[in-house]
Amino acid sequence: MTRRKRVDRIQKQDIHHIYNMYNVLGRRWMTDWNKRTTMNVPHTHFMALEILELEGPQRATVLANTLAITSGGVTVMTDKLVKNELVKRVMQEDDRRVVMLEITEKGRAVLFELQEQRTIMIDDLMKDLTESEVQELLRIYKKLLDAHQD
Repeated sequence: MTRRKRVDRIQKQDIHHIYNMYNVLGRRWMTDWNKRTTMNVPHTHFMALEILELEGPQRATVLANTLAITSGGVTVMTDKLVKNELVKRVMQEDDRRVVMLEITEKGRAVLFELQEQRTIMIDDLMKDLTESEVQELLRIYKKLLDAHQD
């Protein structure tokens, strides 16, 4: 299906509404995150901790690309995470120019608490949805992700 036919199939006003609702929900989520998290950890830092826990040590450039932030942004974030002892920098034995970022035990403990808080926040966000609506939302998100795999 060509792009023009897709745009004709989905009304432009629907595209506009989807885009606006997505942005409003995203802004509300970030505002809620900043108000409710008891650990004063920005959401991007939380995501970095989660990536390091799930995927293991990463180079800062890889983390920046994954989080879609600038190299300057990842440097500032990393400095804060290291200062708070949530992440440590590890030099590669075979090439000391390569520095990997690794989550610490303290970082894992903070991550676990933040994941618990996220679960509560999402449950609160979805409280007005029925179980079948939640399953439908999951199905739609999965379909979108599957269709746009890199």
